[in-house]
Amino acid sequence: HTGVEVEQALMIGDTSFDLEMAVNAKMRAIAVSYGAHSQDALLAHQPIAMAHSFSDVLTEVAEALPARR
Repeated sequence: HTGVEVEQALMIGDTSFDLEMAVNAKMRAIAVSYGAHSQDALLAHQPIAMAHSFSDVLTEVAEALPARR
C-alpha cells in the first residue's frame, strides 16, 4: 500500500510479535530492549541490532537505511 519495497523498510519493535512479523515479511528489524519483552526473547528473532535507548534507535536506523536524496 505504501509503495515501499521490503528491502527499504525496517521494523522497530519491543515485542517478539513485532520481530516475528518482520521475519515473516523478510524485513530487517531493530529490537528495542526497554519495551515489553526480554532481550533474550527479542534476540531469538535475530534482529540486525538491539537498541537500549531512543538515541540508539536513531543511530541504528541511520546506519540501516540509506540516505535519501
